[in-house]
Amino acid sequence: MNFAFEGTLDVTVEGKTARLTADARELTLDVDDPRPFMDALGGVRRGNLTNLREAAQTLYDLGLTLKMVKDGQTLLIIGRGAQSGLAGIVVPHLQIGVGEALRLLTG
Repeated sequence: MNFAFEGTLDVTVEGKTARLTADARELTLDVDDPRPFMDALGGVRRGNLTNLREAAQTLYDLGLTLKMVKDGQTLLIIGRGAQSGLAGIVVPHLQIGVGEALRLLTG
């Protein structure tokens, strides 16, 4: 089953707002502060990756990709378009970006 979306909306988690843009099967979440959004996905710092795994698998099954970016830099990609590499060993369909993404892992 494949879905496709188009449009833009604001998403607020824990008082922090991000812009979610959908273009066909790619969703881009542009954040100023990634922490509440990562926590909503289950977080990668907690040691409990069940929610993140489930979100990545669900997006993959639906043929969707979610990319989280901050200041134009990719923090992570989950779902169909993720090229997992080492991150895929822990969470299938997860790709961790560079730079800022290290803060997601270390808090």
